[in-house]
Amino acid sequence: TLSDERVVGEMMSSSDLIIQATPVGREGDAHELPWGSVRADTLAFDMVYKPIETPFLKDAGKAGCQLVYGWEMLLWQGAHALKIFTGRLAPVDVMKEALLKDL
Repeated sequence: TLSDERVVGEMMSSSDLIIQATPVGREGDAHELPWGSVRADTLAFDMVYKPIETPFLKDAGKAGCQLVYGWEMLLWQGAHALKIFTGRLAPVDVMKEALLKDL
């Protein structure tokens, strides 16, 4: 409804960080968000990692947001898990190359 859209727009305009934490975007579907209301220094993070650039991130980029991609979370989550379970530092550069090649 119009009231809900206004509330979301107000929240987005005052947010430093917007996190997209749903499966929306995996199949090309998109959120209907009032991107015109965000500040240019807002950080937009989409937890979906495939596709690399989701509709959420495309819209956030057009609105001038700084972007954090879901694959980055996946990469660092794996690196930290390796450290926790083995005590060894992960070869992040190698992991990043393999991950991006596969996505």
